[in-house]
Amino acid sequence: MQELQTFLKDKAYDFVPLLDKCKRLSYIPHNIMEKGSYNGKLKLKIQVLSPLHIGGRMQDYDNMGNIIKKQVSRNGNMVIPGSSLKGAVRSIAEAVSYSCAVKVPDNILKRILPINNQEQCSNINNGICIVCSIFGIANGEAAYKGKVNFGEFKLISGGLEENQIPLLEKPFKNDTTNDVFYNNNEKKNYGNERLYYCKACETGRCQNCSKEEYSQNIKEAGKERDMAFRGRKFYKTNGGNEAPPNKKVCCEMIRTGSVMEGELIFQNLRKEEGMLLAYALDINNYFTMKLGYAKSLGYGKVRIYLEEVESASNRYPGSGYLEKEIIENWGREYRERCSDEIKNVINKLEEIMK
Repeated sequence: MQELQTFLKDKAYDFVPLLDKCKRLSYIPHNIMEKGSYNGKLKLKIQVLSPLHIGGRMQDYDNMGNIIKKQVSRNGNMVIPGSSLKGAVRSIAEAVSYSCAVKVPDNILKRILPINNQEQCSNINNGICIVCSIFGIANGEAAYKGKVNFGEFKLISGGLEENQIPLLEKPFKNDTTNDVFYNNNEKKNYGNERLYYCKACETGRCQNCSKEEYSQNIKEAGKERDMAFRGRKFYKTNGGNEAPPNKKVCCEMIRTGSVMEGELIFQNLRKEEGMLLAYALDINNYFTMKLGYAKSLGYGKVRIYLEEVESASNRYPGSGYLEKEIIENWGREYRERCSDEIKNVINKLEEIMK
């Protein structure tokens, strides 16, 4: 049976460009209060725009013995773990700032990252990038807690439903990596090279490139062909056009219209870091964030609202004062005042996640 064709134009994701620069600054230990920094708490509300499933290890069974994957809960209350939101916000912040290099499996792919940004932050004494400063770092001997702490978000209105969700496969299931690039006969599970980082030709037809064209192009280009990552992957708001798999699993999901509440606490946050954080949280609603399982099918859409700001300036001498309007202005300010390179990335991100 002929294998189904896979085109980038039909995928549920697209890519924002990688920035060829990383800016590192000195870090401040948590036992020192940096003068002019900001300390306090953001109280946030999450509105669920499409059914959301964040699974844990718990599962149940229906009367037929079929598995029901349970939504994460705490003491019987449905929650979005702070780590889930933190990961999504960090990914956005990494994409739209001069952060350190994206993580890759090994040195084979590392060498095709942008020439001036191929290293992750690894020695805090040599400085860390803005994202590692905000969210923390755990890379070998480098360990830094970061300046923000995301709490759990608890369900305050709405409820649960059960949905049959396609059982999604790993990206490298459709791997077409060519042996000549890796100079050995072992098939590498690096994902679909044609969709993720192929630069075997300059036709500009990447969105519609067939496997046959891809195979012919890499054969002609040979072992020494140039390659580069397309960028960081983000899921489109409404998913892709490809047919979902036939296998399904029943998932307990937080239903559309539900509302969650939670907070994040920050310490020693510099203004530039606060501006980036405010944009990445999307409290000004420039894009639609997605969390949890089956994002490729349009599930997990959420919107974040800033409800209240608690400034700790009265408790920390030299700390800057904050209020809700200032945080909202920070998000707008970052978007408007960033470099042209970052503006290009932001425009592409918002186009994908509109």
